[in-house]
Amino acid sequence: MIDEAENKCLYARLPMPPEFEEDDWKLDYNETGRLCRLTQCNTFKLWMGNDYAEERDMIYGALRMHGHCLVLGLGIGLVAQYIDVVGVCKSITIIENSPIVIKHIGPWLKENIKIPLEIIQSDDLEFLKNTDRKWDTMYADTWEKCTDALKKIEKLKLLSKGKVRGKKIYWCEKELKKELKRTSKRRYI
Repeated sequence: MIDEAENKCLYARLPMPPEFEEDDWKLDYNETGRLCRLTQCNTFKLWMGNDYAEERDMIYGALRMHGHCLVLGLGIGLVAQYIDVVGVCKSITIIENSPIVIKHIGPWLKENIKIPLEIIQSDDLEFLKNTDRKWDTMYADTWEKCTDALKKIEKLKLLSKGKVRGKKIYWCEKELKKELKRTSKRRYI
């Protein structure tokens, strides 16, 4: 099943959201018009892109989702689109902190996927702390810096207990742990 679904994702020609610029947020495309990036201009932070590595990470997450899905972080809507392409989920609830990202990506995403979609504007940790709702699977990708990611993942694991029954996927968790292990072995003189 995963091989067929993975092929569907790899060869899917996903639509990309329209460019926008509002306050300190900007979504733009490179010269070819294929690669886009969502940035927070005043801090020069790249929040999301659609390069090959990002797309592979989103496909990896989408292939493991089923039932009612909770997605932490809207970005440019890639993971939700890939969940839709795989076609085994019943619904997606996305938690996004930025009202500007929701304003520009949310309506566009709702038009471009078939699966029922709910987008809630909230901090992900606060949302999980205060909700009684339950989901079957969860995909999380909401950290600003890789150095803070593992701490946030631990908080998300605690807060999602009893709220997410199945698989919980944290963007690049294994890679982050490997990097932490590798760098902690270094000795500085």
